[in-house]
Amino acid sequence: MKKTNYHTHHYRCKHAEGEIIDYVNFAIKTGINELGMSCHVPYKDGRLSHDRMEYSDLLKYFQEIDQAKEVFKDFTLLKALECEYFEDSHDYYLELKEKTDYLILGQHYLFKEGGEIVGSLAILNKENLYQYRDDLIKGIKSGIFDFLAHPDLFMARYPEWDSHCKIVTEDILASCRKHDMPIEYNANGLRYDTRDYPNNNFWEYVADNYRDIKVIVNSDTHSPEALDDEFVSLAKKRVKEMGLNHIELLQTRKKKQRDVASR
Repeated sequence: MKKTNYHTHHYRCKHAEGEIIDYVNFAIKTGINELGMSCHVPYKDGRLSHDRMEYSDLLKYFQEIDQAKEVFKDFTLLKALECEYFEDSHDYYLELKEKTDYLILGQHYLFKEGGEIVGSLAILNKENLYQYRDDLIKGIKSGIFDFLAHPDLFMARYPEWDSHCKIVTEDILASCRKHDMPIEYNANGLRYDTRDYPNNNFWEYVADNYRDIKVIVNSDTHSPEALDDEFVSLAKKRVKEMGLNHIELLQTRKKKQRDVASR
């Protein structure tokens, strides 16, 4: 079985460390066969630039990945970005889709009417909870993204698992099933005692009602050493114990298109 990681950040996102070459070297050392670099998408208008690269750095980021591919020709290194879905950026995501191997849907922020920005790590009321659901489902339906990162991020600091959480979970998972969108069991959440994701209630709901949905385990690493640490092992152990449909190899939309074209 191949060993992979498709959720990887490095120094350009301003809250991670290490060069691309450091991640590739560590991946090879630990037996990872396929690695996707997936820093947070920068926006042309500079929004959210406090925790991600500037738009002016995007070309350099792509070039660094291409250069690393030349150095490590026998290693599978993929070019990707992790994106929120904002409707006003739909065409921009389509542009990026053509320039990358895959795109991740990861809804870290909500944009409210009037310009207020709410972090998904700080969803505390049902109004924001339902907007998180609505924004995610728009992204899933768009057909642009290849998997859904930390779908249970809304539980990071939400007060309790309640009826609204169940509704949101059902709606997100139903959309993922309909559009064949894999979901991620995120090992990075396990690294923080203050964050309630991966959320047991969410994943038990998956196991009870949506066992057919593909589940991919990723480190969501922000340092080379976390590519294959004890939290990744724990995440894989939990997914296996729950009997979820664990996939190791991501079939990106581009791979699927190539397969269809070659028939």
